[in-house]
Amino acid sequence: MLELGDQVCESKHPEPTGKAYYSNRGVLHTSFDLNGLNGSIKVNISKPFARKWLGVFDVVTNAGTLEHVEPLSYQHPAFKNVHDALRPGYRDPPGTRRA
Repeated sequence: MLELGDQVCESKHPEPTGKAYYSNRGVLHTSFDLNGLNGSIKVNISKPFARKWLGVFDVVTNAGTLEHVEPLSYQHPAFKNVHDALRPGYRDPPGTRRA
């Protein structure tokens, strides 16, 4: 699973981050964030992903990250990265636009 952003859970949640939440449930979790905090890998999601990240994820989640990619012209490359990061044969979740 690839999670976009360094997702921090609400204070009442037992796990402090999305990484902790998914990892504690046995999910192989990778997160990309420009800040590189809380176990995320420092990646600018509006720049082409390194070859090693292409076609390797079953799921890519976006819980409030892509809408912050600015300027607007950088959003297309970010959505293309989401598409390209998915393993061949896997689809984007319903409601997600393909790049």
